[in-house]
Amino acid sequence: MKNQIYSFLICITSCFSCTDRDSFKTVSILENQSLSDATLKFFKSGIETEVRRLLSLKRSSNEIYTDQNDGKGPGEDFLDIIAGLKFDSLIIEFDEGTKLIHYGEQVAGDNPDAITFSQARNFFNEENWILENLSKRKRRVEYEFTYTITQADFLQAK
Repeated sequence: MKNQIYSFLICITSCFSCTDRDSFKTVSILENQSLSDATLKFFKSGIETEVRRLLSLKRSSNEIYTDQNDGKGPGEDFLDIIAGLKFDSLIIEFDEGTKLIHYGEQVAGDNPDAITFSQARNFFNEENWILENLSKRKRRVEYEFTYTITQADFLQAK
C-alpha cells in the first residue's frame, strides 16, 4: 500500500511540473563596431544609476544579458530589464570624450543632438535591435537580440 501511495504522489508531482509551453533562451548582445571603446551610462529621471554603469565595451561583441526558462513563456531581453528598472536615457561615451545621448520613449528632452525614441538609431527602441532566431527545436526556441554601436555613431557623437 505504501508503494502505491508513493507511486501516486510521484505521478501527481510529475503531472504538475509539466508545462505545455516552449522553453526559451534569449541572449542580448551589444556589439561595438566603432573604432573607439565606449561606456554606456544609464539614467533614471536625470540621475546616473551606478548599478548599470557596468557596460564598458571594447571593440567587440559583448553578451550583456541571457534569460533562459523551462516552459514558463517567452524569456526577457535586455530592453525588458531596462523598462522594468525605468531607465529613461542613456549616454554612450567614447574614449575620446565624445558623447551620444539616447532618450527613452517617455522622455521629451531638450538636447537637440540627442537621439529620440522614434529615430532610427535609438537604443531604447527595440525596432533598432536585430532579432535573430538561432534555433527552433521541438519545445525549445533560442533568440539573439543585438544592438550595434557603429562608426557612424562615433562620428555623430559630440
